[in-house]
Amino acid sequence: MSNLALIRQVLEIPTEEAIRALFADRETIFWVDARYEEVEIIQNCQRFLQNGRVTLEYADVVNEADYEAYSDAPYETYICYGDKRLLVQIDPIDYYDSHHMLCMLNEALRPDYEIRFCIDSVRSDIQSQLPKTSWNSAAELPRDDEVIETLGFLVLPTNAWKLLEREFGEDVQNRFHKLNFENDLFEEVLKRRTVTTTVSTTQSQNNRTKRKAHRPWNSA
Repeated sequence: MSNLALIRQVLEIPTEEAIRALFADRETIFWVDARYEEVEIIQNCQRFLQNGRVTLEYADVVNEADYEAYSDAPYETYICYGDKRLLVQIDPIDYYDSHHMLCMLNEALRPDYEIRFCIDSVRSDIQSQLPKTSWNSAAELPRDDEVIETLGFLVLPTNAWKLLEREFGEDVQNRFHKLNFENDLFEEVLKRRTVTTTVSTTQSQNNRTKRKAHRPWNSA
């Protein structure tokens, strides 16, 4: 069960101590890596649900045309929750699509629960405290130059979100973003971090050039 006191504290007075306490609490935030398989995402979220159980169901593809389209995964994946059974469209080219899976999971849990993205989870100091990703043995290992993003999410009963919004207004959305299918969170964060790194590298190079220009001696 999520710790509402920690969430309220961050919304009321977002001090460094309050933010760190929230992300250190394993009973409130669940983490998703950009390359998690669907079963890992379901398992991470399930332990935060007070009622009901969300499961995955696999069904063989019987249509020959569909089989050819999904040659790398010749089966259909469904998220089951209560009376809902939603088909998850898995891209055979980009098999690991954590964002799409999260959005589908969010649809399945409605109207009982809602998953939101914790914007503070992208902070470098928060990221540095995370344990290294435990790779599934069947998953392809990342290249040395490949950046793998792990983002924090919060799942609460819909009524809890409404109560928080009634009390804190837009601050809730500003700190805990609603999910949508259009904007891939993992891609957006990666783009933002790449731009930031590029700018930082350029500024560092410019600073070194300036220091070199002011040296009273010539050096290579």
